[in-house]
Amino acid sequence: MTNVNVSLDAIRKRAEAALSCTTPEDFTNEAVSILEEDVPALLAEVERLQQRLSLAEDLLSEAHDMLDDVHCYETEIYEAISRYFDGGDSE
Repeated sequence: MTNVNVSLDAIRKRAEAALSCTTPEDFTNEAVSILEEDVPALLAEVERLQQRLSLAEDLLSEAHDMLDDVHCYETEIYEAISRYFDGGDSE
């Protein structure tokens, strides 16, 4: 997959421009352009970020296991990682 650099600000501006179109034809043309160009780019970016998040979680899991193996149960980092995997992110 190619790395797509998506500018959310640029997409937001295009969407605002579409909403300010004065004729239905102009709006339709701008909306079709957004659907053809921006939506696929956004989906590609979401997929890329999901892959990076998955890798980060795998690495975090390995770090958690390593801390467990060396009996670091009482450390702040071990507790923070445990909270993350238990679904909580508060102290």
